[in-house]
Amino acid sequence: MAYFRKLKTGNWSAQIDRAGVRTSQTFPTKAAAQAWATKTEAEILAKRRGQTVKRTLRQALERYRQDVSVKKRGKRWEEMRIGSYLGEFGLPFADKWLEDVTPDDFARWRDHRLKGLKSSSVARDFTLLSSVMSIARDEWGWLHASPLTKVKRPKQPPARTRLIHWTEIRAMLRALGWARKAPENLSQQAAHAFLVSLHTGMRAGEVLKAERRGTVATLETSKNGERETFPYQRGRSS
Repeated sequence: MAYFRKLKTGNWSAQIDRAGVRTSQTFPTKAAAQAWATKTEAEILAKRRGQTVKRTLRQALERYRQDVSVKKRGKRWEEMRIGSYLGEFGLPFADKWLEDVTPDDFARWRDHRLKGLKSSSVARDFTLLSSVMSIARDEWGWLHASPLTKVKRPKQPPARTRLIHWTEIRAMLRALGWARKAPENLSQQAAHAFLVSLHTGMRAGEVLKAERRGTVATLETSKNGERETFPYQRGRSS
């Protein structure tokens, strides 16, 4: 059963309580809320009967972008990536029914992508698409099995082991105008960030977000979602 309620903001809240499943969402109009409720109830009942809901790959990608990507720290990258899949030069089989998408579809697309992109980029595509297909199968009931489980992923390039030489560090600092004082321009700020990264192992984005407290640089939310601290050698970069 679906229930609709107009909020003080003017939006409409749709709530569903069907077959032991409770869910809700807010929409700008009542019509949008009703459309969502109708679709969601059909999915709940189909999943209960062990059936799949007939949806296209495009619909799966759009729903993933709207419902899943927005909750991630890397949402901007995922939203842009999914947008490229749905664009003119994206997935040529995006409008096929999910159940009709085959491993061969993805394999041909992989081989085409590898002609112009590095294998690491295509591997990231596969990670995102695998997540879309898994959620469509396990949570939405749109798919019985993911065709990507039968497609070979691109080989990852060997890990980089080269270390920057001290002469390269010195040349870069000179070019940026680094000095043992507070930076006075963007080049000197870049030099300080470069040194902090060398001393702590932080990525560029982490350096910008970190707070220095004495001899420790603190990052409230790191790439893995946790709080981290890094030893900071004050005398070398300030």
